Amino acid sequence: MRQFLFLPTVTGLLCCLWAGASVADQGQPVPVVEIDSGFAYDYLNQVRTAAGLIPFVGDDRLQQAANSHSRYLVVNRAQGHYQSRGLPEHSGYSAAERVILADYPTSAVTENVSIASKDDATVKQSIDGLMSAIYHRLGFLSFTNDEVGISIMSGNDYSAFTYKMGNQGQADLCLGNNYLQPGRYYQGMCVDTDKRIQAENWESSESVIARQNPSLVLWPPPNHPDISPAFDHENPDPLPDYGVSGYPVSVQFNPEIGDNIEIERFVLLDEQYQAVTPTRILDQKTDPNGVLSNREFVLFPLHRLQWDSLYRVELVYRFNGKLYTHNWSFRTSDPGLPMFTIQESYQVIRVASGEPFLVYLPPLSPSDIGTSYQTHYQSTLRKPEIEPIDANTLSVRLTGQGSIWITSHRRTFEVQVF
Repeated sequence: MRQFLFLPTVTGLLCCLWAGASVADQGQPVPVVEIDSGFAYDYLNQVRTAAGLIPFVGDDRLQQAANSHSRYLVVNRAQGHYQSRGLPEHSGYSAAERVILADYPTSAVTENVSIASKDDATVKQSIDGLMSAIYHRLGFLSFTNDEVGISIMSGNDYSAFTYKMGNQGQADLCLGNNYLQPGRYYQGMCVDTDKRIQAENWESSESVIARQNPSLVLWPPPNHPDISPAFDHENPDPLPDYGVSGYPVSVQFNPEIGDNIEIERFVLLDEQYQAVTPTRILDQKTDPNGVLSNREFVLFPLHRLQWDSLYRVELVYRFNGKLYTHNWSFRTSDPGLPMFTIQESYQVIRVASGEPFLVYLPPLSPSDIGTSYQTHYQSTLRKPEIEPIDANTLSVRLTGQGSIWITSHRRTFEVQVF
């Protein structure tokens, strides 16, 4: 059962590297607002249907368990899947404990979590960020889960998004009779940990869902117009030697089709049909965390992709001795504002007063990631409005006339405002 921790970065979304951070003043109650999750259900199912998968059905018990965890995370400004006993709003150490306490019949669930160090983070930022993190993506694109509970809580200048996914057939099996006959069985999967479920029935519950889904899932899907150009971080980290890289391309094969799959060619091409290099392909043998199955394959561009650019994927694989080919394309996001790229150690740009723009500082090394910046500006300018939108891109709006000097990523650029 996959339970991973996600850490997108500068849009305010953070990953859960540890849990149990407490509020600054435990004596004061923290007001928590529950945000309507209707759009989150819709948007997550848009993601699944874009990949060709059946949509998730909402489950109130899974949502109740998700609510309890989101509330805990906000009140304690905490991260992760695990709760520390004794802290406010503790509702079970693990995701498995929390769903059982919410009367969900089985502990066989998966959980995705993202947090944001601000109150106004959006569902789209959360889900898109989790989809850029490969292990979390695989949880959302499950072939065998068919229901979900989603919770969004905000307060304490913090937001938490919790997604709990399960299989309705397996939950129903835990409400059925105890299997006491000779043969294979599963035990420890239900509220009653001594209860036995016939293995054939348990596995059939997954197969029933898998057979409703396609034999192959590609992400980004063909012709997708809005893909992030970068991947920042995830825990566990699929690229431990890179702080920032390009958005990963993944291929998943339905478990119902079998295991005899060999990848012959898996490449990413830019708009000029030139191979994007360098790249790294992760599979069951090369995944540094041992998470990927023998039916999951990931291509990582080791450098960020370009904004608003078309990319093509060429995939050739052999299945049961027969060769198959899939070629498709996707486009990275259009940031929607004028963008200046800072290549030099000192650079001058000119902008109109009050007009927002973006500044992109390409990474100087695999570890060149972060959202910090320093400013110095003339008194003829109002206080600058600057917000990081990813680890290498700043959104800027300046009002008045004069110059401002901004230093970030070991580069300084002067903005002359007229």
